Amino acid sequence: MDLLRRRSRRDVLTDPLEEDDQVFAAANDATEAQYDVAKLLRGLPDRQRLPILYVKIEGASVTDTAIRTGYVGVRCKSWGPSWP
Repeated sequence: MDLLRRRSRRDVLTDPLEEDDQVFAAANDATEAQYDVAKLLRGLPDRQRLPILYVKIEGASVTDTAIRTGYVGVRCKSWGPSWP
């Protein structure tokens, strides 16, 4: 009986940690993605970078972002049909 107990304890200590590996892999993927996004954003001019940062990363509204960046009232080209 003691022999069986010793073996079962040893087996528990040497069980593979497959689930832990998956958790660490997912955390590493998320960290790498954050690094990649930050690197790409640094390459953009403020006029493009700040709205993306505020709306998509910080969760600000488009209106708040326009106010924060000073782009309120800026005219844009229309993609739709022109109105009379």
